[in-house]
Amino acid sequence: MTKDDLKAMIDGCMTQAIAQVNDVGPKKEQLLTRKEAAEYLNISLGTLHTHTKGGRIRGQRIGSRLLYRKSDLDNSTTATNKSHI
Repeated sequence: MTKDDLKAMIDGCMTQAIAQVNDVGPKKEQLLTRKEAAEYLNISLGTLHTHTKGGRIRGQRIGSRLLYRKSDLDNSTTATNKSHI
C-alpha cells in the first residue's frame, strides 16, 4: 500500500464518518469543511481562521479535521455582524 493509497483510504473513511454524523440524531446537524464554511459565510479562509481563533466562530475537531456546524455558523454571523455596528 502506497502513501497515496493510505491517504485516499483515510479520506474515504472520514467522509463516511462525517456523512454518518450528519445522518444521526434528531437535528441531523450538517457539518461543513473549512472551505465550505468560508464559502457559506462568504469570507476568506484566513478570515475564518481569525474568527475561529478569536472564538467568534466555533469549530469542531473530528480527528485532525476542523469542521463547522451550519447552525454555529448561522449563530456566529449574527454575533459577528452586531460586533461591527
